Amino acid sequence: MKVLSVDVVNSKLLLTHKKSLVNSKMASITSYSDLRTGMIVEGCVVSIKPSGLVVTFYNNVKVSDSVAARRAFNHVQNSI
Repeated sequence: MKVLSVDVVNSKLLLTHKKSLVNSKMASITSYSDLRTGMIVEGCVVSIKPSGLVVTFYNNVKVSDSVAARRAFNHVQNSI
């Protein structure tokens, strides 16, 4: 089991038992200070818009990036 996020104000804890997340060897992004340019990390794409891609990481850290959106979209199209 792995903790995805902690909401102290609302007394909520979000856990996962998904094998790919629990067994991952990649760095866990839990704060914005964990992010570095050029890192390859796992996250959850929550939306793809013409203006950019929105990805969420652990502890509800969210990032949007139009360059990443284009790369992800092209990768998905090329994989089909």
